[in-house]
Amino acid sequence: MISDSIVKEIGLQNYYEPIRKTFDTILKMLDTQVGRCLLVTRPDNANKDTDDLLSGDRKPKIDLLRTCIATLPRLLPLGTSQEELIEMLARLTIHMDHELAVQAFQSLQYFVIELPEWRKSVFRGFTNFIIREVTDQLMFLSDTGKTTLDRSMRFLLQLLQQWKHVLINSTNKQNTGANNQLSLSQQTDMETLAMAEGFGIIALCQTHHSRRKYSVMILREVKNIAIASKCLQ
Repeated sequence: MISDSIVKEIGLQNYYEPIRKTFDTILKMLDTQVGRCLLVTRPDNANKDTDDLLSGDRKPKIDLLRTCIATLPRLLPLGTSQEELIEMLARLTIHMDHELAVQAFQSLQYFVIELPEWRKSVFRGFTNFIIREVTDQLMFLSDTGKTTLDRSMRFLLQLLQQWKHVLINSTNKQNTGANNQLSLSQQTDMETLAMAEGFGIIALCQTHHSRRKYSVMILREVKNIAIASKCLQ
């Protein structure tokens, strides 16, 4: 994220707020026009040709949306809450444009790694998104589209792994002591971990083998995070 000192150093202090407001407007407009309407979970997109949906007038807008997503979290929109921004990024991870979906997930990873204060919103938002938007829509999808749940579970697993690595690296850099342990504990929201754990337990009921495998791995990473953050002590 661009700090105030960097903004002042490059001489943008008078323009930074208008830039963020404009960025917010652009993001919302693009999400409405070429974002949420082109998700693989939408029933009206199930039997249509992907190339046709992503071509024409939509293509330059999708390219611009990719560029905007790539700026996150270095540039944050002004006017969109944490929850709304994370919900948009989570939604774009199942976009029909593969590059945009990957870019949205990478931005979520950057939030987890670089902004500890955003981790709660990232994991709660992404877990709720899977439950609400992915699992509830599977009945409308083709066999190919049903891999969306597998991919979303893999993304959640990777986000948890990133969280674990951040905590382990923090532990290695710090001296052991009560203050350091408190600092690590403050980076870990137990309610958020409980939500991810609950999702993993429920997903164990899936009939598909790969999803049950992801469930076990998610539960293992939740435990690893709790241990790394010393929340179990």
